[in-house]
Amino acid sequence: LPQPGESHPALRVDPRVHGANTVITNLDFLDAVKEGRLGICNLNSSDESESKSLFASPESLVREKVTKVVFATGYRSSAERFLPEEVLGPCEADFSSDYLPLVLYKATLHPTLDCLAFVGMYRGPYLSTIDVQARWVASLVVGKVSRPPQEKLKRFLEDERAVRATGYVGEEAEGHRHPFPHSNVVGFTDSIAEEIGERPLVRELPGLAGAWTSSNLYRLKEFLAAL
Repeated sequence: LPQPGESHPALRVDPRVHGANTVITNLDFLDAVKEGRLGICNLNSSDESESKSLFASPESLVREKVTKVVFATGYRSSAERFLPEEVLGPCEADFSSDYLPLVLYKATLHPTLDCLAFVGMYRGPYLSTIDVQARWVASLVVGKVSRPPQEKLKRFLEDERAVRATGYVGEEAEGHRHPFPHSNVVGFTDSIAEEIGERPLVRELPGLAGAWTSSNLYRLKEFLAAL
């Protein structure tokens, strides 16, 4: 994959800050910057520690008379404001970072909290992952599926603590810290889907293995039932 900095110096990724891995979601964007179809306008920031850039066609800012820009750069959970210590304590809550603020089984359940579940409580969840988490929780509520055994839940928490501390589990811990705690999006989402019997068999088809993260893949049973 191309390095962002090859398209424009402002896009250079410093491995000392962001780790050895680079997430690129749109190669067309880099091509557009490199070819000058999309310009980068550096903006002054009141926070000198944070560099901000605006991606737009060079003429559009003048044409549209833009005077203010709102940067929606993400969020951090405020769950610690309303969850009691009886919940935060067992979940080993740490909201100083959005990396993995709670230690949970598949970012969803905790072995000591039978009546509480979470979705999307880690850095970088895909919509398909959140969708499957929500369906799993709903299935638990109505009794469609059972909770995993306590020992299985506790064993997973050990790995989750390692992920929080190093970014990796086991032998992988020798590498650089990954910027996302569950970076294998397909594998992680599939493992949650297995809890409700919805792991996409379509991945077994040639050319599709591990390639899709669409929420629709986890609804094939609903689709087939409607035929």
